[in-house]
This record gives sequence, structure tokens and C-alpha cells, in this order.
Amino acid sequence: TTNAANITLDVDAGTLTQDTGEIIQGSGLELLTDGSITLNEANDIDTLAASLSGSGNTLQFTDSDGFSIGSVLSTDGVSTTNGVIALVATTGNITVENTAAVSDLNAGDSSLTVTGSASEAVITVNTGADVAATGGITFTSDKMNIGGTLSGGSSTVILQPETANDVDAISLGVAGDGTNNTLELSDTELDAITAGVLQIGSTTSGDITLRSSINPGATSTMLLLTDTNIASDNATNTIFIANLAMDADNQIGQTISIRIDADNFAAQSTASGDIDVNDTDGLTVLATAIVGITGVSTTASDITLQTGGNLTVEGEINARSSGSVNLTATSGNIAVNADIMSTANNAGNAGDGIGTVTLDSISGAITTDSTGTVLASGITGKANLLAATGIGTSANRFLTNVSEFAADLTTPGADLFVTEADNLTVKDVGAQNGISTTDGDVDLRITAAGSTLTIANTADANDVRSGSGDITFNVDDIQVTGTVTSSADILVDPVSAGRTIALGNDAGGAQLVISGAELQNITANNFTLGDSTADSITVDNITANNSNNI
Repeated sequence: TTNAANITLDVDAGTLTQDTGEIIQGSGLELLTDGSITLNEANDIDTLAASLSGSGNTLQFTDSDGFSIGSVLSTDGVSTTNGVIALVATTGNITVENTAAVSDLNAGDSSLTVTGSASEAVITVNTGADVAATGGITFTSDKMNIGGTLSGGSSTVILQPETANDVDAISLGVAGDGTNNTLELSDTELDAITAGVLQIGSTTSGDITLRSSINPGATSTMLLLTDTNIASDNATNTIFIANLAMDADNQIGQTISIRIDADNFAAQSTASGDIDVNDTDGLTVLATAIVGITGVSTTASDITLQTGGNLTVEGEINARSSGSVNLTATSGNIAVNADIMSTANNAGNAGDGIGTVTLDSISGAITTDSTGTVLASGITGKANLLAATGIGTSANRFLTNVSEFAADLTTPGADLFVTEADNLTVKDVGAQNGISTTDGDVDLRITAAGSTLTIANTADANDVRSGSGDITFNVDDIQVTGTVTSSADILVDPVSAGRTIALGNDAGGAQLVISGAELQNITANNFTLGDSTADSITVDNITANNSNNI
């Protein structure tokens, strides 16, 4: 045991270590070495200063009741020459003072960790003080007061509560430390952090709640990480960040949708709970990972994303355990360039769930580069496509693999081009009754040979309706129990060559049949059945019909 007011340990060459049970006790401790330092016993000093001159040499120091990083004798602050720094207070607080050093706690291009192990311990960076480590900075403590700066360069800076004693929550946008068992971080404190990635929370921390708007000014990427939920206590609270990732076991957007102003987004709920996020002015779900998270996914629940601009899907969106997906662009287009799905299992991306995928482009179009598909192929899996100015194009048709389907286009002349993989029923999905356009074309194709398109009765008198737009069904078989209505042309055309067709009674086992009763449910100026590749067409017992020309 060493006990003195100020202690200097100066090692010209070699390392400085500490035997088990031996402690250093004093007012100030100055460490000067060319080698590494490991002092991890129950030391008891008030102020630590250290300078390690050897390149890459590490500093480990533990104190039993809290300490400050400051000036001791001729040394200001704690620094290594690109060596790892690990500082721990098993009880008490840790304070980084503003010394004469440029950076008062400095690990160069290596990493540093500062840990307050006790419940409600505080890490303080005094005004004017700087903590620097371009290899990454990790603060672990239930309370933090960041009055100075954290300079992590392009590395990751992590702020997290300790969770060995209890599971503390995190509040964002809150000044001061007035709530027990809660790490409170203000926007001003977050502005003082320079980092490539700012991570708040850990896989064992509690709820993260947005209590006021935050706009970290010196980083472009943020990860919110928790073992429980991510929430907001007010719908107007906003996270302003270019790249945002959220990782929670349970809810993201609990009760109140989380409002963000981001360019790129990724999120996952890994146990149970919905994801509900709304963006202000345009959002992309990237194909590449943001801090290890790609796309948006849940394990056992629904996904809701809304944006005030264009919504671009480049990375997979997957609501597992047959969850549903709701995507809304209130101003702009929805571009589907990756799969959007409901998956039956709580893992994987089979797209075989019975949830509903709803896309609503309120004033724009639903577009695709034909690399993305809406999948919900379970027995009652649904797609509901709502847009103003178009759904797909003749060059890039919108792709689905669902069991039930509805769509609506509100702008006059806006067209629908959809290709479905297998059997499909057009019916009520949500509040949308069948398929409707305002004088725009409906072009629906089913690619699987032998598949059937069923037009069911919906809550609307006309179940597929296009005004003066044409309707084309490129399908191998069709059942029309509802109605199909156009004042222009309707074409039913087999997708497979060589199909036999019957119109009226079928006595010969035709492969595509439209009965006399079904013909009464089709209203068009010109109704065309078949094409030049059909094998044969049998017509028997057709009575009065609703089409002017057949």
C-alpha cells in the first residue's frame, strides 16, 4: 500500500503492474512510463494524470471510490501514444477536468473506455475538456454530464448505462439528471460528440424514450439499441439524423409513432412488438447495412412506415409471424426495389404469411425496377395497392405473390400494371373494394401456368372497374363471381400457349371457361377472349350479354 499526498511512478523502460491486494492511495497519482500500465486493484486516489510515451502501450486503471482525470505535478490529463485506455470506478464518479492539455483524455488512434460501475454513478466531462480516441469511445454509467467534447473522429462513440446492478432506462432530449435509474442525454450534450457512428444504449439497457427533439450536430449516423422498447412521449418530438438505425427486442414506436427526419433508415424488433416510424420528408430503406442492421424487420408483429416525401425500398421489409406491413408516402412516390413481405415463421424470409401488405402513395405513384416483390402467399395473405398517378408501368410491372388483392388509382387516366406469381382473388382488402381506376387501364397478369384469377363479390357494385380504361387479364383460367366493368375494352387472354377455351357451356373439359352466367358479369364495349396462340374456342348457349361486341 502506497499512501501519500501526490505520488509519481516513473518507469523508464518496461511495464507497471500491481500485485493482487496491493493498492495505491493518495491525493494525486502521476504515471510516467514507456511501457504499458495495469493498475486494476482497489486503488483510492483523487486525481489521475498519466503519460505513456511508448507507441501502442495500454493503460488500465481502477479506483474504488471515484476520481478525476486532471493535472498532477507536471502532467496534464491522461494520454497514451495510440494505446488503449480503460478507466473504471467501482463506486463513485469519474470527472474529466479541463487541463492545459489539448485533449484531457487521449488515446490517439486507439480506443478508450470509461466505466462508472456503481448504480447512479456519474461520468462528467467538464466545460472545455476534451476526450479523444479515433479508435472509438465508450462511456458506461447511469448518469453523464457532457459539458466538454468527445472527439471520436470517424469511429463509434457509445453512451450506455451500466446494467450489472439494474436495468436503467434512457431519455433523449432531456437536460439534467433528475430521474432515478435513467440515463438522460440532452441535445446539447449529443451535439458535443464527433463520431462516425453515435450508439446510444446496449443490448441489455432499458427503454429508450424520445422526450424532446434531438439533432446531433457532429455525426451523420446514429444507432438506438435496447433490450426492451424505443418510444416517444410526444408526436412532435423528432430525431434529425442522416442515417438512423433502431434495434429493440420489443416495440419501436410504442403507442406514439416515432417521428424522424432521416435520409436512410434500418430497424429490427427481435423478440416481439411493432415498428411504427414516420419521417418528415423522404426516406430510403437501404440495401446495405446501417450499423449492422439491414432493411426493416420484426419477429412477431407489424411494420408501419410513413414519410412526407418519396419512400424508396432498396432493402427488405419483413413482418414475421404473419405480421402486416403498411407503407405510406403522403407526398411523393413509393419505389419498391426490394421485397416487402409477411412471413409466417418468426425467422427467415419466405414471404408465406397471411398478413396484409398495404402501400399507399397518396399523391404519387407506386413504382418498381422489377427487382422487388410484395409477398404474402399464405392462404389469406393480402396486398392492397393505393396510389394517385400509377401502379407499375408496361416496362416495369409491379410484382406480387399474394393470395388476395385490391387496388385503387385516383388520378384520371392513371394505369395499373401488375404481375402475380400464382392463383389470385380480387376482393375486399381493408377499406378498398376490389380494383378501381378513374378511366385508367387495368393490366393484370398471372405467370404460373394453370393458375386461376378469381373476381369475387366485394362491397362495391362493380368489383373491377376502370371507367373508360381498358381491362386486360392475362391468365390461364378465370372465375367471375363478381363484376368486371369498362366502357372501353376487356381482354381475357391465356398466359400459356395452346389453352383450350369455352364460352358458355363446357362439354369438352376446356382449360379456360367463361360460363354464360359469368359473361353476364362482364360489361364492356368490346370483349375479347383468347389470342392467336389458343388451341380452340368452343361457344355454346350464350344468351344476352352486357358487352356490345365479342
